[in-house]
Amino acid sequence: MFAQLVKFLDQQLGNRSGDAAISAEELQRAVAALCVEMARADMEEHPNELARAQKMLAQRFSLTSEQSATLLKEGMAESERAASLYRFVKLINQQFDADAKRGLLVMLWRLAYADGQLDKYEDALMHKLAELMYVPIVDLMRAKDLALQEK
Repeated sequence: MFAQLVKFLDQQLGNRSGDAAISAEELQRAVAALCVEMARADMEEHPNELARAQKMLAQRFSLTSEQSATLLKEGMAESERAASLYRFVKLINQQFDADAKRGLLVMLWRLAYADGQLDKYEDALMHKLAELMYVPIVDLMRAKDLALQEK
């Protein structure tokens, strides 16, 4: 009986056991959703931030412009449905090693600066994401420096 209850809850809540159940598309949507969260962190959705997010997604995942536009739309939908960042960060923690996480943080810093300034809410979101991804503060600041150097 207990096993049936656990199985039912897993099905209803979308929980999966094991990393193998995570598809590349799910991981891409998680990254896209974090990009959307960053673009919206300052309470304004700048077109240049979303355009930058689309280009970065295309580059990171080797997608065409159309595919990255679709991925960004899916990320927007995921972001709107999500009650927290946990779902996205959980996938990233399961699939990304330390280097990949640092690369993602560089990408998100670039996005935060896409409108020419860093808002306090964007900065706070970066710190929160680094903490949730178990990335040391020193690595977060190195990622920020890399993003600023490439500006």
